[in-house]
Amino acid sequence: MKRRTFDLLLSVTGFVLAGILLAAGGLLTWGAGFATNTVHDQLVAQKISFGPAASFETPCLKPIASYAGQTVDNANAAKAYSDMIHCHMQTAFAGMGLPQDSTYSSLSTAQRSTDAASPEGKTLAAAVDLAFKGESLRSILLTAYAFGTIGAVASIASIVAYIVGALMLVLAILGIGHARKVSDDVTL
Repeated sequence: MKRRTFDLLLSVTGFVLAGILLAAGGLLTWGAGFATNTVHDQLVAQKISFGPAASFETPCLKPIASYAGQTVDNANAAKAYSDMIHCHMQTAFAGMGLPQDSTYSSLSTAQRSTDAASPEGKTLAAAVDLAFKGESLRSILLTAYAFGTIGAVASIASIVAYIVGALMLVLAILGIGHARKVSDDVTL
């Protein structure tokens, strides 16, 4: 095969790959913006905010104390608020004399085998209600966190696609330049 033909084939392949990568970068940028904006808009509409710094005294809240007084308007804040709900649930369960790692499933199973009118039955009913509400809210917030994280990953991937696409474009242009310089009689 002639060297010029080889250079031209590689250059055309480079142009095609550059086009694909730049288009992928555009789609990833759109997806990242969509995910980030949707998460933001949905969270802002809920008007959720963290309490003051004094409310983060519990040991399980200390890791998220930096969010004190802030509004929940992004994926990381949604995750932190979910962690706060989890901490409050653990504290409430301990105060009810129940295991801190209680879940809706474990509590509702225990409730079914307990007399509803007894003090234990009433405690379990309150704990089941708390677990259902808490776990549901956490699930919603963690879904926002997941989509926000997907948006962040798409943003990083778009930057990589743009850089690699631009590199492929430069290499394809250099390949065309090299093909023009190579004499017709050079073969591989």
